[in-house]
Amino acid sequence: MRFFNIALVALLCAVLGPASASQKHEILAKAVGDYKLTTISGSGGANGMWETWKQNGKWGASASGMTGDMRTGTDIALDRNDMRLLDSLTIRVDPGLGVRFLAGARTLLAIPYRDDGMHIEVNQVETRDVYQLNQLTPDTTVLDDHLYLLARDGVDYSPTIHGNFVAAAGNLVIVSYLPQQHTFELTFYPDDCCGASTYTFARRPTR
Repeated sequence: MRFFNIALVALLCAVLGPASASQKHEILAKAVGDYKLTTISGSGGANGMWETWKQNGKWGASASGMTGDMRTGTDIALDRNDMRLLDSLTIRVDPGLGVRFLAGARTLLAIPYRDDGMHIEVNQVETRDVYQLNQLTPDTTVLDDHLYLLARDGVDYSPTIHGNFVAAAGNLVIVSYLPQQHTFELTFYPDDCCGASTYTFARRPTR
C-alpha cells in the first residue's frame, strides 16, 4: 500500500506539475504581441463608480455617486492629452514571454517570464487582506480562467497616468491574462480601504 501511495504521488507530480508549467508557456506563446487599453472601470470610497472606454475609435468617460437614495452620474470631458495618453497605454508580450506595461515607449512595469508560477511581491501587511490576493500563491498559474502573472504592492503610476479621467493606478496591482477573451487585466487596489480599478487591454489587430 505504501509503495502504491508513493507511486501515485509521483505520478500526480509528474502529470500535474509539468503540465501547469507547459500550459503557461503555451498560453503566453500564443499571446505574443501588443494589447491596447479598451476600458478603465472601478469603484471607490463609500459609493463612487467610474468608467473610461473606447468605442468606435473615440474615448469617453463618466463617474457617478449616490445622492440620497439616487445614483447620479456625470460625463467627463476628455482633452487631447487624455486621449493621447489613453491610446499610448499598452501591454506587450515579448517573444521571450516577458510581459511589459507601457505608456508610449516608456516601460512602467516589467514581468519576467516565470515557468512555475507567478510573482508575488507584497510587503505591506494591510494589502494581504485583499480578497483576490488571498487566493493567490507563488505556485498559482491558472485560476478561474485567469493566468496570473504578478501581484505587487507599493506601486504608484499616477505621475504618468493622470488626467481628467479617474485613473486610480496605485498601491497594489494584480496582473492577469484571460486567454479565452484574449485580454489582459491590471487591477489596482488603493491603500485607503476600499475599491478597485481595472484596466482592460485587448489584442491589437494585425495589419
